[in-house]
Amino acid sequence: MDNESVNIQTINYADSPETAPAAPNASDLQEQPLQEQKHYLLNADEVAALLKIKKCMAYKIIRDCNSELQAAGKLVIRGKVLKKYLLKKIEV
Repeated sequence: MDNESVNIQTINYADSPETAPAAPNASDLQEQPLQEQKHYLLNADEVAALLKIKKCMAYKIIRDCNSELQAAGKLVIRGKVLKKYLLKKIEV
């Protein structure tokens, strides 16, 4: 690099909310079939946004769903819940 300065531009989503990915809402989740959706699992932030509840309640819902799925012999990931199962459970 012959005395040339290289400018590196970084994007911080926290500083620019208009470019940050938005949390899904209930209508977005229903419009697309499960295979076409980007994520199969929801975290607590997404569950809280979807159900319009606090994050601590979202964690409780995730734990309850995961314990039911685990009792049925399904593989669960701690802190995440299957989107299809949650939507079926809340009957959206």
